Amino acid sequence: MINRINELTYKGLKKDQKDITNLFPTFYQRVKKVAQNGGVKLVDMTPNNWHFKINSGTEKGKKYDAYIHWKTLPAKIRKYGVSKGLWTKDKSRVDLNKLSQKILFDTDLEIVCSCPADLYWGGHYIRTQSKSKYTNPENRPPNIRNPRQHGAYCKHLELLMSVLPMYVATLAKYMKDYFSEDIENLEKNLGMARKQDKVDKKKDKEDEKDKKKDLKKEKPEEPRAKKKEKPEPERAKKKEEPEEEPEEEEEKDEDVEESVGAVREYDPEKDWFKVNMIVRNKKSNLRWEIWGITNDDVSIMNYETIRATSKRIPIETFRRNWEPAHKPKETTESRVIGELLQSYSGRRRYAS
Repeated sequence: MINRINELTYKGLKKDQKDITNLFPTFYQRVKKVAQNGGVKLVDMTPNNWHFKINSGTEKGKKYDAYIHWKTLPAKIRKYGVSKGLWTKDKSRVDLNKLSQKILFDTDLEIVCSCPADLYWGGHYIRTQSKSKYTNPENRPPNIRNPRQHGAYCKHLELLMSVLPMYVATLAKYMKDYFSEDIENLEKNLGMARKQDKVDKKKDKEDEKDKKKDLKKEKPEEPRAKKKEKPEPERAKKKEEPEEEPEEEEEKDEDVEESVGAVREYDPEKDWFKVNMIVRNKKSNLRWEIWGITNDDVSIMNYETIRATSKRIPIETFRRNWEPAHKPKETTESRVIGELLQSYSGRRRYAS
């Protein structure tokens, strides 16, 4: 891969390294051997530089020197330190753990390893082209061993780059030790600016309140319009009006024919009394009409159901369980029924 991605960050270097297996198909198996022989150890930190010792994957006891140069660390502190999300909850200071995690993947890096493979397989030259090689630049391309320029670094640096995210807390302490002045100035300036912002916002709110008060004073108070009285609903009026008591009708007990539901006239041709008597069962509100009486039973008819129905009820049962449908105070109609039942002769029929 001759056309390199000109990115110097951690992510950019990892992207350049993706095609390394085109050069070494068993590359990651070799990286595992390096880890098994002792892996990576951070031995020294100086301003902008970390020094690591990395074990060889082929010779036990042999170690190579690897370096990371933090090229733009102070600039990244100033860039990301102003972000509110990277401060503590009380906004009193920068949260260095959050800041280091953000900077680790975005700051420009320069790396180098002292092993021969990093030099002879083109790592030094490839990183020189993308300005990510630490120490002296290498201008001799690997035309014989790696003409297509696959990868970006050796197996030792591969192991270092894979474990570097685990050093977030170490980077936070490193920034505190070596860049404390930059962080303190940032916190001081930003803290003062935020305090000033709060003061300004408070003043703006107070000014708005004062303006509203002044406007209220300038405007004369308009007389409040009287609320229109809502007309009372007719139902309420009806409730308030006392109900007129119905005039009590004088009861007529003289003649049975004059009462509601009584026998009205006798038909000698048919030998029956015409009766208009509406009754109901004491346990039901369904109304029935008497249409005939015999010695044994009373025949009744119902017109309130979908289909007209009729039935016969024994006289004794009728007397116990049935009554006039409108429940009169005086038992005029009940007496009429009783008289009809008592005065019945075998020849005469009462019908409606």
